[in-house]
Amino acid sequence: MRKGLTVIEILVALVLAGAVLALAYLKYHSWEKRVSVENDTRRIYSLVELQRTKSFTEKIPAKIVVSGTQVTVEEQTSSGTYAVVKVIHLKNPFSGTIEIDEKGLPNNTSIIYLGDLSVDAKYSCIKSDGVRVRMGKTVLSSGKRVCE
Repeated sequence: MRKGLTVIEILVALVLAGAVLALAYLKYHSWEKRVSVENDTRRIYSLVELQRTKSFTEKIPAKIVVSGTQVTVEEQTSSGTYAVVKVIHLKNPFSGTIEIDEKGLPNNTSIIYLGDLSVDAKYSCIKSDGVRVRMGKTVLSSGKRVCE
């Protein structure tokens, strides 16, 4: 009767364990990236909605400018120029500007995710239609990124 394991059995167990760990890492990395994009989208959406409320209550036009990983909230001063009132940084690149009038109404534009679209995040852009603002998904349409 034999006691213990052979070298071959140990090697097979190690290879199988390595394969399982590699697959788990890839799934985790994919999940982490998707959640990161969705969280950044929610942060931008929250900023837009907060600024809409402030613009409406204080009658101050504003704009949310997103370039790369930086989001800037700018409010119109009494002289008609815009001054930066808030800056936040994201983990993922986005691009676009949403302007908000003194009634809290956004212009008809969107803020689009610029990263890898294979991430397949549920939300990866912000779209305004002139009245409402909503989160959507960045897709390619005719070779151009759009929010749907």
